[in-house]
This record gives sequence, C-alpha cells and structure tokens, in this order.
Amino acid sequence: MIKSIEIDHQVMPAGFALRPATPADIPAIVDILNIYDRQFTGWETHTVELVEKDWDNPKFDMTHSARVAVETATGRVVGYASVWDTEPMPVANWVSCSVHPDFMGRGLGTALHQWAAVRLQEALGRVPEDVQVAYHCGARGEDKAAQALFDSLGMTKARYFWRMVIDLTPNRAIPEPALPVGFVIRPWAEVQDRIPLLQVMQAADEAFQDHWGHVDQPLDEMIVEWQHWLDSTPDMGPDVWFLLLEEATGEIAGVSLCRRKSRNEPRWAYLNTLGVRRAYRHRGLALALLHYTFRFFQQAGLERVELHVDASSLTGATRLYEKAGMVVDEEDVGYIQILRHGRDLSTQTL
Repeated sequence: MIKSIEIDHQVMPAGFALRPATPADIPAIVDILNIYDRQFTGWETHTVELVEKDWDNPKFDMTHSARVAVETATGRVVGYASVWDTEPMPVANWVSCSVHPDFMGRGLGTALHQWAAVRLQEALGRVPEDVQVAYHCGARGEDKAAQALFDSLGMTKARYFWRMVIDLTPNRAIPEPALPVGFVIRPWAEVQDRIPLLQVMQAADEAFQDHWGHVDQPLDEMIVEWQHWLDSTPDMGPDVWFLLLEEATGEIAGVSLCRRKSRNEPRWAYLNTLGVRRAYRHRGLALALLHYTFRFFQQAGLERVELHVDASSLTGATRLYEKAGMVVDEEDVGYIQILRHGRDLSTQTL
C-alpha cells in the first residue's frame, strides 16, 4: 500500500539556511546538477541557459516554488529543490531536489523534501477533496543514497524508467517507413498553417492516455506552457515534430515530437513523445513513425536517437523500441509520495 507523508515543517541542520531561489543562484544549481550527472552518467547535461528557460515557464514562480540550501558561514549554495504543480489539475506533481556531494549526509535532502511537501499543500485546495494528490521524484538506478533518502521519507518505489538509444552509424540500414495506404508523415512545419498547436496537443494527449501516470488535463489551459517550450527551446520546433496524418480526413493519427539535441549533445537527437491514437493502433504505424524519425536524423548527420520509456509500459512500448533496434542505456527509479489519499485520477492499469 502506498503511504502518505506526515507533514512537518522543515528543520534545517545547524549551519545551514533555506531561502527562496533567485536567478543569481542558477549557476550554482547547474554546478550541483552537473556533478550529479558526471557521477552517474559521465555527461554534463545542464546549462545555465537551459535552467533559465525551464524556470521562465509562465506558470512557475521561482521565488515561491524553488528553494536553495545555503551554508550560513559562506553563503554558498549547497542544495536546491523545486516544486512543479503547474498543471491545471495538480494531482501528480513533480519535485526536483539535489544536494552537493560534499554536503550529503547532513539532513539537507530531508529538509528540502519536507519544504516541498509543505509547499505542495497549496495544491490540495485546487483539487476536489475526494481526489488523491501526490508528488513524484526520481533517481538514477545506481544512486543508492537518493533511494535510501526516499525510503526513509516513506516514499514508495513506483516505477522504473529506461533511457533507450539507437546508434545511427552511416552504414546502418534503417527500413523505410511501411505505411498503410492512406497515411502520410509530414513535419508539422509543412502543415502548420492548417493544424494548430492545440490539435497537436490533443493528438499527443490522446496517444498517451494509456501511459502509466497519465492524468487528463484541460489542454486549452496548458497551451501557454506548450507554446513557451516551443518558443524558448531552440532545438525543439515544427521541423522536428513529425505528424502521422490520415489523408482522407486530415486527422492526426500519431506523433513523433523530437528535439535536435539530447543531453546537450548536438550529435544526438531526443524523441520526447511518440504515440499513436487508440483508433489507429495495431496497423504498424508506431514502427513506421520510428523508422521515419531515425532516417530523418540519420540523413541529417546525427549519430544517435534517445528516448525515455516506462520499463513496464502498459502498451508494450519497450517491445516496439527493441524491435526498432533500440537498446537500454540507463535506468532511473521513480518514487511517489502521497500527500492526500483519495480517488486516483492517473492511469494505473488498462
């Protein structure tokens, strides 16, 4: 049974203080994140620019939803936490938290998560009283210290997630997309004049309704965030958002929404969202979208495509990716903390 957290205001360890984050703290936060990345992946995936753009989300207030832990004697930033309850129905929120390795084992991670749990009490008032409210967080599979912290806080290990990759060597033969008659794949840039962003969002959302943890949201209220991501992310755009269209109706049957960079590496692309709507499944369309995506980036000279997937995917997505030639590169562990028990609005089973 998933347990709920016992809320208690954070008590900072002696010699440390907690304060609202400011833009001036971002370089120190990026340093902490990249130390973590190097330790567990060998890569530095964060930049000041990326975090600034992320936190510039119109629905995210840095001073209200992010905190830094500082060493009082020096003022040095040694940890941070951010709370993401930006969805219209904030029932499955996200908490990001990290502590500099030189300062681990002093209770800072516990204090930061306690602050996050207190801060997220605000979300309860935006959700019907009989509905469950929770937050999610994660750690690398090899990060036993973070997992021990989550366990000590009473969190539940909910899921494993894989980073899967395919290397696009020049001589690797990627099959041509085997599309049934009546379907075509087009970059959104080519049809943007007749297919608005909201329509793309609706297709992607429907395709992910059977994804573990999915929560139905009023998409017209989320379009501001989607537009922000498009406008503020140079490696994301209509030319690498691929739409699978039914020619007779013009309906979007599936999507492959990509970025030109993965892990801040310009030689690698990232497939952020791949999905086929329920009415169009079991026709080989998802595999065709994958092959189209791989061939596009191979022809553009990129060396790899990466994505993340639920290791226990309810729709069998891992089998699809393996069939397409992808392999598991990394494993992450997802945890959940229940803030209030009630009806679970998220997809759990099919």
